[in-house]
Amino acid sequence: MEPTTLIGTVFGVMLNHIFPNWLILVLLVTLLSFITYKTILKGNTIQDKEDNLKLALIKSTLKGGPNGGGRGRKWSIYRRFDVEVAARRWLNKTRRRRRVRLIREEDEADFLTLPPLNDRKPTSSDPLLQDQNKRQFGTFSSDDGKQAQRCSAIERREARVFPFEYLWPLALSWLLILVQSILRGGHGAPSAIGIKCNSSTYWLLTLLPLAVPISVSLWMGYRLRLLNRIKVQGNYPFVEGDIHWIKRRVLMFPAVCTTAGVAAGLLGIGGGMVKGPIMLEAG
Repeated sequence: MEPTTLIGTVFGVMLNHIFPNWLILVLLVTLLSFITYKTILKGNTIQDKEDNLKLALIKSTLKGGPNGGGRGRKWSIYRRFDVEVAARRWLNKTRRRRRVRLIREEDEADFLTLPPLNDRKPTSSDPLLQDQNKRQFGTFSSDDGKQAQRCSAIERREARVFPFEYLWPLALSWLLILVQSILRGGHGAPSAIGIKCNSSTYWLLTLLPLAVPISVSLWMGYRLRLLNRIKVQGNYPFVEGDIHWIKRRVLMFPAVCTTAGVAAGLLGIGGGMVKGPIMLEAG
């Protein structure tokens, strides 16, 4: 997500020099209004969900009555059956099963676009990804007895504070954009190597280094798809909000982050202001 955000900032800064001030102001107000609207909607949805959960818990608690529920007691200690609560629970369970079924279908369709595990030679330095060469793809069953070890390895892997294999591509992208800005110049600072604006060398220096962040994003997206396949086949306990990384999502998120980078460079706002609501919507 971050490398593509950096790509967007490069073009956002260029547009900032081209667009008039009134257009930048209109775009800024429009974008911030839309972000505020979507954030409020998502917040209200989360609040309604929490309120409904609390209401269901209250209605399902032990309730007493002056007649003792017909059992000869002053106060009944038996749980009162509530049709509304039961219907809501049944509806929520049905919707949850439908979401699980749709996610399963998406995962299985994505597995078909990945190389078969039994024919794939390990090319990654990650031992977790190298352990896939004995597995089939496109199925949720497991017959090797390594599910517990695999889930434990995934949990330890995701619990690391500094995942180096994710940090060094980001650092490389930052360093590349920094060197590009110094050599190209801009914001009143001349080029360090005397490149003139709008020359062929200028555009070559602008576009050519962007291939590295694009490659990093595609490579990391492919790794996330492989990791998602391991989780699904290993019956990893996904929780609410976990993202199943399939091809559509690993392409959609970088595209949206590129737009966030353009907004950051054009309007002078932080890219996180745009990506925050997007990640909130994603779970």
